[in-house]
Amino acid sequence: MLITRPARFYCAVAIAAFITIAMGCHGSWAQSVEQKFHLDFDTFDGHFSSWKLDDVGSVKSLRATIKVTRLGTHERWTPVLRIEVTSKSTTDEYWGLLVTADQHVAPLTAYSVQRSNKNTAQRDPFAKKINTNEAVAVELSWATAGKLLIRIGGEARELPMPAPVAGILVLSGTGDFHLDNVTLSTK
Repeated sequence: MLITRPARFYCAVAIAAFITIAMGCHGSWAQSVEQKFHLDFDTFDGHFSSWKLDDVGSVKSLRATIKVTRLGTHERWTPVLRIEVTSKSTTDEYWGLLVTADQHVAPLTAYSVQRSNKNTAQRDPFAKKINTNEAVAVELSWATAGKLLIRIGGEARELPMPAPVAGILVLSGTGDFHLDNVTLSTK
């Protein structure tokens, strides 16, 4: 089927109008609190994908079920999933959960991770190991001021947070990572 130039123009205008209406004419998209959604990162080897929320507003936690369906191979980049919170003061500081296969094979190791003051990120491993196609519950909660609680599969850890949470970043690379039943909560 051949789409003529005027038809392509009208399709583009219709799509732009739909996007404007869907975004509430404000130029941004906001996830409803307590509504569940899905993030699917099917990322080529050596590349990365991300989802970012710049203003968490009244949100105090993120809960999801993660599943790794494919581990890629690349000479420089390992398969990785990072779920992190950031402060407003700088994008160089983050705290959160890192799941990676350092040797490009399962099981993957989960780490609590923190980076502040432009230092190298500090990683502390969880005992939980994650196999491909295994669904694992995770939670990041910053409901208590000055602390980030990270839970993965029943194991929990707290990290000190010197600054209030301003944003959330989910980043994946060199593999296929899925976050099901993602819930942003005010609790």
